[in-house]
Amino acid sequence: MSRHTQEQALVLTSRRMGEDNRIITLLGPERGIFEAMLYGGRKSKLRSLVSPWHSGTIWLYHDKTKGSTKISDFDPVAFRPGLRESIYKNMAASLATELVIKTHAANEPHACWTLLCGLLDGMELSDESNCRPGLLRFLWRYLGILGVQADCDTCIHCGSLLAGAKEPEQGQGLVHYSLLEGGFLCPSCHQYGTRATGTPHHATHPAEGFLLNQEAVNYLALTLQDGTAARRMQLSGEAYHQLRQLLFHLASWAAGSRLRTLESGLGIL
Repeated sequence: MSRHTQEQALVLTSRRMGEDNRIITLLGPERGIFEAMLYGGRKSKLRSLVSPWHSGTIWLYHDKTKGSTKISDFDPVAFRPGLRESIYKNMAASLATELVIKTHAANEPHACWTLLCGLLDGMELSDESNCRPGLLRFLWRYLGILGVQADCDTCIHCGSLLAGAKEPEQGQGLVHYSLLEGGFLCPSCHQYGTRATGTPHHATHPAEGFLLNQEAVNYLALTLQDGTAARRMQLSGEAYHQLRQLLFHLASWAAGSRLRTLESGLGIL
């Protein structure tokens, strides 16, 4: 590696190191997650540019002797100031950022870059009411990049249609996401299982799983099939709450631990 390099990067986090310096965590479309030192006090112009959720071209100096990397310049093309002006947007961006860091960009840096930048750009341009389902779409699609996204089209037991189902015996009632089996069960298979185990059909405790109505299931499927149509779809409060519970839990599970952003901002998110 050359001592001096330049590449595209998105600033994820900035944390203090000593009196005036910062450790910057970045995401690059080719390199993935990496860290670099930023030297300079609060009045440094470079420090004001290298802020969370700014993205652009970064210049790095690699000291092979010390095994360290220093940021020598940064030319942001996207500032996204709206993410810092709204409490919800700030928390949502922090949640997505924390998840990406903890999962090492799913070892798919380019796909992660595209998805995360799309979320941040979308939230910058949208009001809070549109940002809320936008975060859910991001989480569901990111689970796909991680390779842990369950098939929401068919029941994992009987293969009956879940998403877009029209027949009353398949399309009506509540679909169950089983945490034990890592997939979706149609109402019939879930009811049969609860009769056999004695677990109440209405249970939603995470030890068992989560219940989704048909609208919520269809929204997950539409998110993968047609992003534009999913953005236009107006979620009811019930479907949003169901998806929020499920996807926040799955995000924490994928990260391997409870996400700190959720711990501190669950009431906001």
